Amino acid sequence: MPRRQYMAISAAGNVGLVGQVGSSTWERRFYSSQLDTWATFPWASAPSSNDQALVLATGPQSFFQAWYNLSAPSFATLSPMGVSAETLTSASAARASSMHAASTVDGDVALVWADGNKVLRGRFIAPTGLKMGGEALHTEPAIVGQLPIPVVAPAPGGDAYVFWERRNNDLTVQLLMMTLRDLPTGPTFDAPMVLVQTTTSLGFEGIQPLVDSADDITLTWIDLDLSTKALRRIGGTWGTPVTVGAATDSAIANNRRATIDRSGHVTVIFRRTGPGRVEHRRIERGSTTWGAPVATSTMTTCR
Repeated sequence: MPRRQYMAISAAGNVGLVGQVGSSTWERRFYSSQLDTWATFPWASAPSSNDQALVLATGPQSFFQAWYNLSAPSFATLSPMGVSAETLTSASAARASSMHAASTVDGDVALVWADGNKVLRGRFIAPTGLKMGGEALHTEPAIVGQLPIPVVAPAPGGDAYVFWERRNNDLTVQLLMMTLRDLPTGPTFDAPMVLVQTTTSLGFEGIQPLVDSADDITLTWIDLDLSTKALRRIGGTWGTPVTVGAATDSAIANNRRATIDRSGHVTVIFRRTGPGRVEHRRIERGSTTWGAPVATSTMTTCR
């Protein structure tokens, strides 16, 4: 079994996988659901023991893969035909500290990462490779006490939304959003917008954004008191955070998942430690009222 494994499944049931199988050995594989076979593809410059990676399904048989270690992320595209050229996203010497990617509505990939200097960097990557214009930059203010961890979601017109938590040295904690614009002259970030701010010890762990076809947004996260929170933007107007799972009933971030169906209805699945079962709550498209919790399983974890 790989020491670490990053995987995505396409709508056709194919699998793209990057896994660390030794202290400094990684593998890159493609699974064909039609043939029920795995193919392994070589690296031109394999990740090292400290690398982090991600895999994103970009089509029925194509996967975007990115990884980083002591520099900016590198990326390649995996398909049954093989692997594209491995490409470095930036000439910056600043080491990446976190990254996230999402497919855009026009078929590109929006990749955003943070470096060790508290700078958020963003690029758009087309199926044929890096788009022209360099990278967008946003530097966090000096009062920020930790490195940002960006999360990306598709926006209209081929742009991308970026969300992150800002924990300031004055003990305020903020949930922020900005848009990464795909302009003919190159990518650029809009000015950040504070969605939520608190002066307590609470935070925004494991932010997960969902965007429907009407550009309505649902954000879910785990508060530091272990409650599951949700925030919605309907018709361009942001509401206020609501507790989907109470603090005594929820669990850590990897035990909460949110999904959106083709009609735009959102379901949040979470673990309740009291009764020892997994439950879900659903909200209709365009609504501000969550349904009551419904028992999904007597299992005590959801992954």
